[in-house]
Amino acid sequence: MNEIKEKALAKLLEELNKPHDLALDCIHNWICGQEDEELFQGILKERYSLTCALKYAKEKARKFAENGVACIDDETVFGWIREYFISNSQVSNIEQVPVEAIKKEKPQNSQEEKIDVAKIRKGAGPGDDIIKKSKIKKEKGVVEGQLDLFEELA
Repeated sequence: MNEIKEKALAKLLEELNKPHDLALDCIHNWICGQEDEELFQGILKERYSLTCALKYAKEKARKFAENGVACIDDETVFGWIREYFISNSQVSNIEQVPVEAIKKEKPQNSQEEKIDVAKIRKGAGPGDDIIKKSKIKKEKGVVEGQLDLFEELA
């Protein structure tokens, strides 16, 4: 097995280590039996995944559906999977295909203070407090100072 195929299959196995459905296993098994270097280079593209390939094939199948039902042979579906992975490899073939979303990492437990921009725009002076104070949330149905008649029973 060549190096590109090994890297591509390793990438797919990494995706299959997460919870997935049987359709992804079928696609993976089909890909494992292929010797198409262009396919494996497409698999290695950033943000291309089995999940998105399946989504692409489902969209293609919907175009053939009549009364909510579509019968598509395996060869056609696997052709769409190949088409997905090799799409956009040439400028003349550029089309919109689903890709994995880029996940932005948020800093955890950020201690940044929120500045009240409205006060700054109004011309807050040097002595004014421009840091937003967190609002205290009250429980619904509870009025401040209200007595609980059943407090003693609990």
